Amino acid sequence: MFLRHDDIWPVPYQKLSYGAYLLTLAGNRHLGEGHLQEALAACFSLLRHADHLRQQTFILDFQCSYGAEETALGMIRYVLVHNELTPDEINRIAQHLPDAESTWQRDAQRLIDFEEYRFVNFLARAYEINEHSKIRFTRSLPIRVDEEEDDTESTWQERFCPLGYLLTMPLDPQDLWPLARDELSEMRRFLEAGPLLPRERHTLDPPGMFSATVIRGRCNAFRFRARDLAFHKNAYARWGERYAENLTHRRGTWLVLGLRRYRDEHSTWPPSLDQIAEYVPPEALLDPTSGERFVYRLDEDGFTLYGTGINRVDEGGRWDGVKALDGYEEDIPIWSPQAPTPPSTVPDKEMLKQLAEIYGDRFITHLQEDGNNP
Repeated sequence: MFLRHDDIWPVPYQKLSYGAYLLTLAGNRHLGEGHLQEALAACFSLLRHADHLRQQTFILDFQCSYGAEETALGMIRYVLVHNELTPDEINRIAQHLPDAESTWQRDAQRLIDFEEYRFVNFLARAYEINEHSKIRFTRSLPIRVDEEEDDTESTWQERFCPLGYLLTMPLDPQDLWPLARDELSEMRRFLEAGPLLPRERHTLDPPGMFSATVIRGRCNAFRFRARDLAFHKNAYARWGERYAENLTHRRGTWLVLGLRRYRDEHSTWPPSLDQIAEYVPPEALLDPTSGERFVYRLDEDGFTLYGTGINRVDEGGRWDGVKALDGYEEDIPIWSPQAPTPPSTVPDKEMLKQLAEIYGDRFITHLQEDGNNP
């Protein structure tokens, strides 16, 4: 029986998420109370938590790991900029940071190898062993992936449609493996260009092809469903974007660590990222979402560091929805300068109205809060 997602999947995602939430609360509390070592211990635990999730073989495990890891990296960046640290403490942080090198090919290969088994496992539900110990096509084929084999709820159409599906299935279930290998080979070629992958767009059939498309779809629907379940290219394209964004946070944290080392030696922040090349892995200087260098500039009391994101548009390090644009600004902020102290008087109503029109009402509730606090 094919397992569904969060409800019966053997990984306890809800409990793991709650554990990561508690570690985040503990880390923030220790930072606020000045308990540096305890805060770092919570961050390192979050990083281990994320690493354990990435050792699994399902995209959802990777997706769950990113939130925990990026929360820990944000707190670590705060420590590197604001706290007094000895060289040994900085080295200890460096030892716990995740690698800046991309492992996309290795991770993607491991995931699609697992998807090959999911593909075959799903299609194998079309077979059963009869009373004479012979393999045959099942007489009650579930239409949906999460459907139980209950004949009482099957309509006449649901009984009839599997006849069309079985016309395209091999008689021997062992022959499902060549089908899976063909799908796997195509998926490997698609993933070679990752992690940023093109998304497929559905196009309209030319005139006269509609009937043929419907017939082909109905006859192959069971196989198409298995392919979309295990080898869904758009799902992997979305994961690839998230993968690149997470790698940007990793490399950005390495850059903050290099900036801190430079400041400890020279008593000032460097004028450019070229000066910290000796302190960081070479690949850390490149933003994987844009394929370009990180944006770095000095400010009055510190520095600003961010990646321009997948759209490759420099939006000043902002990442949030903008009402006036009816969309999002997609920079990936790594570090922003400390927000100024809120003024003693509330801004006038006209200014607030204009800001709300540009950024939305949610911006007003966060006006002049310190976004550097984790």
